[in-house]
Amino acid sequence: MKKRLLYLLLVFSLLVGCESTGTGIDSAYILDREVLKRIDESVFEVVVPKPSKDSLSYEEPLPLDLIPFQRRSDPYDSIGTAFAVSDNLFLSAAHVLDLEYNNKISKMYLRDKDGNVFEIDEIHRYSNHVDFVSFSAKGLHVDRVLKVKEEFSLNQKVFAVGNALGDGIIIREGTLTSTTKEDEAGEWDWLRFSAPASPGNSGGPLLDTHGNVIGLVTMASENENLNYAVPMSVINQREDSKAVLHDRISYFFPFTYRQKRVIYDYETPLPKSCSDLKQELVAGYERFLDKTLFAFIDENRQEFFPHGRGSSEILHRTYSSFFPDLVSEDETRSWGLFYPSELYDSYQEHEGYIQYGDMSEITFVEVRKPDDISLRELYGRPRLLMDFVLKGWPVYRDVMNKQIRITSFGEPSESFQHSDNYGRKWLVSMWFIEYDRSTLIVFSLPVPKGTISLIVRQYNTWPYTISDLKVTTDFVHATYWGEFAEWTEFLELKDYLPDSFGQLRFSYIEGQEAHFSSNRLKISYDERLFSVSAQSTLYLYTTFFRDSGEVIWDIGSVEIGEHAYKENYFEATRELKPDSDLGEYYLADWNDLCKQTHPYDGTTYFEDGSTVMKSVHSTYGELRDREIEDISGDFIYSLMLNIDGKADEDMMKSKMNLVDSAVTILED
Repeated sequence: MKKRLLYLLLVFSLLVGCESTGTGIDSAYILDREVLKRIDESVFEVVVPKPSKDSLSYEEPLPLDLIPFQRRSDPYDSIGTAFAVSDNLFLSAAHVLDLEYNNKISKMYLRDKDGNVFEIDEIHRYSNHVDFVSFSAKGLHVDRVLKVKEEFSLNQKVFAVGNALGDGIIIREGTLTSTTKEDEAGEWDWLRFSAPASPGNSGGPLLDTHGNVIGLVTMASENENLNYAVPMSVINQREDSKAVLHDRISYFFPFTYRQKRVIYDYETPLPKSCSDLKQELVAGYERFLDKTLFAFIDENRQEFFPHGRGSSEILHRTYSSFFPDLVSEDETRSWGLFYPSELYDSYQEHEGYIQYGDMSEITFVEVRKPDDISLRELYGRPRLLMDFVLKGWPVYRDVMNKQIRITSFGEPSESFQHSDNYGRKWLVSMWFIEYDRSTLIVFSLPVPKGTISLIVRQYNTWPYTISDLKVTTDFVHATYWGEFAEWTEFLELKDYLPDSFGQLRFSYIEGQEAHFSSNRLKISYDERLFSVSAQSTLYLYTTFFRDSGEVIWDIGSVEIGEHAYKENYFEATRELKPDSDLGEYYLADWNDLCKQTHPYDGTTYFEDGSTVMKSVHSTYGELRDREIEDISGDFIYSLMLNIDGKADEDMMKSKMNLVDSAVTILED
């Protein structure tokens, strides 16, 4: 493809040697023809091939005709600028190549003014901190190169040369206004200049009026119309034949305000091929991030849940979560259960339902599968699950400011199963999204209704790595619930069940009886208590608690309901003896349980439109006559009966007796 070199000098006079300003610098200059020829031959676009395919599906055809023809018809994406400093040695900004990040770019090229492309070959010097890279290109030799000059003067005219917005090499005029210290340690002075610099200018030369390269363009200012270049003197001082990485990293998790600030330093000898160096740097950076992650956890282990402030309250309560919670540390560094502040829902065909919300750069999604999809299909076919999520969770692709909804990401590029520290099985799938080279990471927890999913759109390593999300799964809290028919299907899928559900047994006979058992209790009842049908409900309220000195995740309460659309149900809850530091509320409630005083006295009260009765399981009947300090057990099972509307007390007592008979405590 023939490309024309564009010159935008922003100079409104062709006069040479205009009236001198007070600083002794002429008000405007024109670069001479020889310099323009050197620019023509020695400045290149850095390009990468456009993706050969698009795995995504859309609600409507992409309006690609809105993209300017030159960019639309270009087989390459332009990502930056480079320039020759010898016949086969080129400079660019390190962040243009981004060799330490796994962005799925395998090959990069230089493109000349005539559209010829040359693969970047060997890397000779690389520094992400100074932000420059020196390399060769296959089959490319330049006869005329720009001259390098280390000296400069403030207020002199300068020209930023670069690939602006991917539309070719452009020259723009400005002034070298000032210098400013490098942020971390003042190791060198950045050049600051007023010549415009657009996306794609990175890596281009900053020229003086004689066409000498005095700097390499690196970045734009966030707050002012001033841009930055690294002086050529700084680049020339860097060691030859070495790649040097230096990063200041603030490592953080989605569940805590704490951060770990670390320095990443890595060196390796050069030259090496671009692909080999990228592979090495990516692997080294990812190893460092994993090492930092585990160091962060180790350093804060006594401050993180289940040890930090507020953990005792979580470990002594069974929570009912209508949406998945994340055990998190608040601004006061106290642990609690949190869910997104804004939730959105979408009802789908065949009783399908999606609810989602964002928290800590993660999208949390609750999926209730439609009736025409089995749980086995939902768990075993990641594309099917994600396609259904996209029906209720809108994701768009921007094409020239027109938002086109994505309906499918296609098949995942990778899938595997992750078991968290509590033995819960997470289905992990990743989709590489070609058009912006991002990765969609989805962790899905199978539950009787469908899944609970954590979704992150990852760019390079931001905001979280796979390892970060694996750790985060340990902090997710959810209620397992569903109708009897759904539980029957769920419990048949042994490979997807949490380890603590291994001894779970459940069965029912429509119109007759139902049976549930775990390693802690069993429940058997018939229609004298409640009618039994496929639409009856079972809720397992899971919780974290200490058992034999170890924090585990298990069932804290079992609730069985007559029907999904009725408020008739009973519960058996494992109530824990509070630690002495938990305060009066917990101690008073434990006292009420042991003494079987209100609300655990077997009398009715009206609450939220229902008649409620609570008591303690008959196993603990003798506790009421003992002193609190003489009670050695660590837990008591309480019972609750809830009947919709006003209910007769005698009927409530009769049914509560049936509840007590239905529940058998298996643990001492």
